[in-house]
Amino acid sequence: MRRQRMKFAIVETDTSLVYTGKRRKRNAIYKIDENRYYRDKEKKRNTYELKGNSALLGNAYVATLTPDNLSIEIKQHRKKRDKLLYTMVRDENTVFIYQKNF
Repeated sequence: MRRQRMKFAIVETDTSLVYTGKRRKRNAIYKIDENRYYRDKEKKRNTYELKGNSALLGNAYVATLTPDNLSIEIKQHRKKRDKLLYTMVRDENTVFIYQKNF
């Protein structure tokens, strides 16, 4: 609120989270089931899904926790084989983000 007027609102239910305001575009995240969500933006519908140690981020990216639980790989989703873009490794004090050629 600002000067007795609403600037924005966040509405949360068990199946959605909506962020809206007078001069803001409406953003919303909807829950399909326990591990799947979607977001409508203009005429696109982006779907996000958790599968085991992987998070599918729309049709474009996959974030995967490696089996040793020490790093996260961010890959570009492709038809035949995903392409590794970045690897994130956390040290005690630092987070390293690097490509395949370091």
